Amino acid sequence: MVEDRGITNSEEEFIPSEEFINTAKTLIEEAQKEGIILRVMGALAIRIHSTPEMAELHKKLGRFAGKKHTFTAVAILDYQKPRPKVQ
Repeated sequence: MVEDRGITNSEEEFIPSEEFINTAKTLIEEAQKEGIILRVMGALAIRIHSTPEMAELHKKLGRFAGKKHTFTAVAILDYQKPRPKVQ
């Protein structure tokens, strides 16, 4: 079963980009074990599939001016019909 880990970035808390990436990959792997195909969406998906050079450029662009973080949430999509296992 895939559970909500509640990983988000707020003004008060800094979560490193690597933690977002690792969390997304873990969620995908755990869902696959249950026969569920999930996809990561948005900037996080692009970053995961980027070359090291493009990932470095993404960091340097400073998506959130004046902030340390580059992601605010893990967005995941189940593109198959709804299932009770996805919460």
